[in-house]
Amino acid sequence: MSTRWEIDDEEAPGDRVKLAELWGSFERGASRLIEHYLSRERCYAVLQPRPSPDGPLSRRQSDLMRRLVLGEQHKAIATDLEISSASVTQRLRHCAQQFGVHSHWARWPLFLLVAGTAFYAFPRLEVGARLSRRLRDGQEHVVCSFERPDRDLPLELSTAEQEIARLVIQGVAQSEMAAIRGTSTRTVGNQVSAVFSKLGVSGRLQLVHLLVRRAAGRVDNFTAGNNSELHSDRQN
Repeated sequence: MSTRWEIDDEEAPGDRVKLAELWGSFERGASRLIEHYLSRERCYAVLQPRPSPDGPLSRRQSDLMRRLVLGEQHKAIATDLEISSASVTQRLRHCAQQFGVHSHWARWPLFLLVAGTAFYAFPRLEVGARLSRRLRDGQEHVVCSFERPDRDLPLELSTAEQEIARLVIQGVAQSEMAAIRGTSTRTVGNQVSAVFSKLGVSGRLQLVHLLVRRAAGRVDNFTAGNNSELHSDRQN
């Protein structure tokens, strides 16, 4: 993605906003994601504040997004809703398109996953981001950035495993990881399994949850009360 949107946070820190509020604006159909990219230390997203032609998510759509972000398996959701897994995927695709995202759910932008995690998984954490309003082609856009949750990974991971973990966080497929690292998909698969095993997670979403929780002590992006009181969902 173009880096002409990128903000020097030291020179122009901009406003502060809770990522949960940004997710809420997506669900209300008030904002759309038009660009996203990563620097070495920060995650960036360019948002266009405009009404969605499809309007806000329905209650069922919102519940489906919640269940996905919280890590429920497609089969479990399909069984509960008495529909096929393909239908779950189709419904998720429609929801994501309303947000401005057109990729498969497994490769949704990191920005979106962290915002959803802040909204649904950790409502007591004030997960924040920095905002700057810009004009392009006569239209106002909002550039949002926050510290990458994978900036500092657990020390129990080897250097190679840390690199693999960052690629997983970015939503890179294992075949692409192998090409990037100049190794076999089997080796990459073993490294991914090692990362998940060492960190006690079973996939990308759980890894995002873990890293957001670990990052909760960073003053730059998070303010929290008692971290031991974190809730697992936002139902209450």
